[in-house]
Amino acid sequence: MAEERQPKRAGLLNAELLPKEEIAAVERALEDELVRIALEAKLASSPDELVVRDILPKTDFGSDYFANDEWVWQAAIGGNTWVLGIKKDLDNDFAVGFYGVRGPRSSTTKTTMVKFQLGETATKDIWHIEQCRCPGANSADEVFGITRSPVVYYPNDTVVVYLYGTGTATADAETLVLLGKVVEPVGRTVQGGVRR
Repeated sequence: MAEERQPKRAGLLNAELLPKEEIAAVERALEDELVRIALEAKLASSPDELVVRDILPKTDFGSDYFANDEWVWQAAIGGNTWVLGIKKDLDNDFAVGFYGVRGPRSSTTKTTMVKFQLGETATKDIWHIEQCRCPGANSADEVFGITRSPVVYYPNDTVVVYLYGTGTATADAETLVLLGKVVEPVGRTVQGGVRR
């Protein structure tokens, strides 16, 4: 009997409608995949020589895109067009992956989509975040979405992230967290956990 082929998964699910265990499982699957990639790329010879940590926007993607290590986008998002949010050639000693999006959107600018590309040629995924509005939130503009399949970049890849926004294009106005993880050798940025 032939193995049944399954379609690839893309896009987001509204995290407010998912069990917490399912969200944790997606995050853990990303962490495991990043460790596998790091070992395959020979960033370390064993998992205990690696650290999996949260993304630090300015540290990991640069001051051209973030003034600080917080998810306040410097790009002038809006105007019903795609705007470059991040373009970063990854170093050869770390990999990064994204598994979701969370945050309030500004009152003037509303990011509706996030597009992940490998360089300028291949689109890895497009997340339409309008479907991820939080039903119980104080603001109709709060979103929380978890991907069906994490978006992963290998060492030396070029991470390109575009944001599509409606409303008035305003820089430093949008706070939208891309949930994700970085894997790197212990000590590159942090030691991680309890170490002697």
